[in-house]
Amino acid sequence: MFYIFVKILNMKKLIILVFVLALFSVVTNAQPYNFDGLTVGSTGTFANGWVGTPTAGFAWIADNNGTTSSGTGPAVDHTLGTTTGIYMYTEASSPAAVGDSALLVSPNINLTTYTSPALSFWYHMCGTSMGNLYIDIFNGSTWIRDVDSLVGATQSAENDPWLEKTVDLTSFSGTIQIRFRAVCGSSWSSDMAIDDVDIFELPQYDLSITNPSFSPSMFSIPLDQTLGYDFSARINNVGYDTIHNPNLKISIGAWQDSTSASLLLAGNYINLTVGPFNPIATGSYTADYSCFGDEMDGNMTNNTATSTFIVSDSIYALTDSTATGSLGIGAGTTGILGNKIEVFADDTLTSVSFYLNSPIVGDTTFITIHTFDTVPGSIIASSDTLFVPSATGAWYTVSFDCPVVLDSGAYYFIGINEFFNNITIGTNNTNYTPESSWVIFGGNPWQPSEFYGFDVYYLINANFANYNVDAFAGTGTNDTICEYYSPMDLNLLLTGQDTGGIWTDNNATGALSGSIFDPAIAGIGTYSFTYTVYDSCGIADNETITVMVDACLLIDENDSRVQVYPNPSDGIINIDLDGLETELNRITIQNSIGQTVYTVDNTDRKQLSVDISHLPTGLYFITIQSSQESICKKLLLN
Repeated sequence: MFYIFVKILNMKKLIILVFVLALFSVVTNAQPYNFDGLTVGSTGTFANGWVGTPTAGFAWIADNNGTTSSGTGPAVDHTLGTTTGIYMYTEASSPAAVGDSALLVSPNINLTTYTSPALSFWYHMCGTSMGNLYIDIFNGSTWIRDVDSLVGATQSAENDPWLEKTVDLTSFSGTIQIRFRAVCGSSWSSDMAIDDVDIFELPQYDLSITNPSFSPSMFSIPLDQTLGYDFSARINNVGYDTIHNPNLKISIGAWQDSTSASLLLAGNYINLTVGPFNPIATGSYTADYSCFGDEMDGNMTNNTATSTFIVSDSIYALTDSTATGSLGIGAGTTGILGNKIEVFADDTLTSVSFYLNSPIVGDTTFITIHTFDTVPGSIIASSDTLFVPSATGAWYTVSFDCPVVLDSGAYYFIGINEFFNNITIGTNNTNYTPESSWVIFGGNPWQPSEFYGFDVYYLINANFANYNVDAFAGTGTNDTICEYYSPMDLNLLLTGQDTGGIWTDNNATGALSGSIFDPAIAGIGTYSFTYTVYDSCGIADNETITVMVDACLLIDENDSRVQVYPNPSDGIINIDLDGLETELNRITIQNSIGQTVYTVDNTDRKQLSVDISHLPTGLYFITIQSSQESICKKLLLN
């Protein structure tokens, strides 16, 4: 269990852990060096013939099981991948200072049996203040500096995979020596490590894949938020000749996609991205990466990689559910710890699950949801309170009285509130990226957890669900009205709606007042209006309708082409269209507020008799639409 206190700023862990490399005897012919067998903590002249200078301060040290500092160095070696395996590392804690150099020099290496020699080694350079690593070669008479280099941090977490580096040595022959020259970064988080150094025959053509990744990089994400996965990898040319059309292919079941570049020079690399892949069902997915070029690859063992991710029904998890550690602020200090999340599609958060590693019975906590810009911001929702029922480590879920609506494309922060007992939240650093987990306590401001030396996610999962809004905006009907009609009530175009909602003029015509729309103010055109009604949780339901305002060409009431009689009428009206020569499309009758009360479509009748005696008395408009014109007649119903 780890605790965060103000005093631990820029401090190291208390237990010294060192990088270690395997033991081999000094030989004249090239051989692999994995540094296993060296004594942990040793410096200077090593039993396998390597020599490190200086022997104190910023120096090369044999180590295992992680370095002395949190947030820098590897967690395990590369050879065995365990805490007992040995690697070599540079200790950047005081008295080491920025710019200090540490040299690690190999025994003599005979290249005479190689046609195209190359150096390979595995490296781990995790740390926010990481320095640089240079490779120098002694050609028998002088040191050739900066034959290759690694600049700055290449991993973001201690348990990130080791990476392989290949250096072309074809310009060297005879007996050489290799020198790893490390330059200390700006502070203690500059512990760099190497392992598994080897000299090998460089193939003419050889592509390799490193740094496979996918985006979004969450361990689990709800299907509703999967807007498409992209897959990226670094394609390296580790041969000694140019490769044409280097290609990255991704396969997920039957789905495949690929991309390529035109060429890749020897010793260079290119980052390629493939996608998007759009999952259509929940489940666990494995992406298979492969690379190839036009030329025959001389080493196929480094051409593939895999990534696994989960598409869930409702669970949003940044990392897997295994607690590899725990964190809390410390007894007697209040504060908030949690993770930043990105929402990819509008969704409703209904609860949050989190793992407590060693809780205290009767302790209380609750979740707060914050806005997030550059740091966690204001609280937008708070969950129910959890009363811890057991001292056994377990997952707990707390709900919200009302679902929390989160918008697509935005970042939010999910925080666990600690009171006076240490909360011991489970942690895991799988897929960790910097500035993802944050903490605030005492008088300290918000800081990412790595500020205090912890490159971890908190085991906090967001649970999303489809929410049925307890409000109904109704079923809308689109309508067409004449420009000269009286103002109409838009509520008449909805069926079954809850009252108390708000109408929005989506075109900002200025012709809407409450629910009353005046076509004379809007003028001829097509306009949309949205009715919004809210439930008790403030969640909205919306319905949008469209109203077309037509010119509805008027004619003289005495024009003999169209006659409507009797007018005024007691309810039975006759429509005489003998004077029209064009084919009719539609006849409609609307009341004074624009509501349609009678319609007949695609009629070719020249005379109609219509009974509207059941309608209220008042002014009505009869519109005759043809392919060439719209004609409107007024009718007074007694």
